[in-house]
Amino acid sequence: MKGNDIVLGIIKERPRTGYEIMEQFKTVFSMFFDGSYGTVYPTLKRLEGLGYIEKETIAQSGKPDKNVFHITTDGEAAFQTYLVSAMTPDTLKSDFMTRLYFGEYYDEAVVIKQITEQISNLHSYLDNMDDVFSTWSYQMSESQVLAYNIGRKQKELEIKLLEEYLNK
Repeated sequence: MKGNDIVLGIIKERPRTGYEIMEQFKTVFSMFFDGSYGTVYPTLKRLEGLGYIEKETIAQSGKPDKNVFHITTDGEAAFQTYLVSAMTPDTLKSDFMTRLYFGEYYDEAVVIKQITEQISNLHSYLDNMDDVFSTWSYQMSESQVLAYNIGRKQKELEIKLLEEYLNK
């Protein structure tokens, strides 16, 4: 999965501005893809260069022109190719898990403190997920709701395991 694939999918849903795409990355996709301003705008330029999207410039009075991006037939084909291609294994990069792995090398009180902080962070993360879900759920497909539920259950399980460790 690359930024190209996600941007094509977002634009396939409906034409969007770069700002609207960024909002999708900061909300819906923040749960499973690390996208940023530095990802979106170069990706739009690259996709436009490949002929996968087209830019429509809309003049606005008293404001800068607005660029709205539309997917092309070639872009649709590229997106379909991505959807049916072999999936790459999920990756996890976690500073917390790395520190936990090496927990035997430092004071148990620090490990406990880090676990407590992680539980708090996870609760905040779940609150954010719930906010995003309440904003977007009315227009989500069944598979999008399933992706949300999987992500939520993973975080809930992590909290449960960490709390069990603290209560042992």
